[in-house]
Amino acid sequence: MKLYRPPIPSVPQLEQHFVRMTELGFQLGRDLEWTYSFVHWSAGKLLELQRDLESLGYRHKDTSPTPSRNPEIELHRLVVERVAQHTPESLHDTIVRLAECASRVGVDYDGWEVGKRRAS
Repeated sequence: MKLYRPPIPSVPQLEQHFVRMTELGFQLGRDLEWTYSFVHWSAGKLLELQRDLESLGYRHKDTSPTPSRNPEIELHRLVVERVAQHTPESLHDTIVRLAECASRVGVDYDGWEVGKRRAS
């Protein structure tokens, strides 16, 4: 069973996000914490994806139950992160690659977020 997930944002949509991020004070020419989410009803499938993404340099941030529109299905969410600099084009390419990785193991890509990098 495939879950409904929002479509991958287009480059023009991401350009709009980047304008808003700049207005909010994000310094887009610097390293930021980018997080990417995935959902599936099998925590085991998410663990498989987590291992694949860790081998690509992503860090596991969280795995937890998440609400579902269908109360009969218990969903789990995997969140991974990576510190990087992005343009709308590079973020789009990253999202496409991550969604492809997720699809190979039967998991759904569920979105991205960005945060200001914490001092080390």
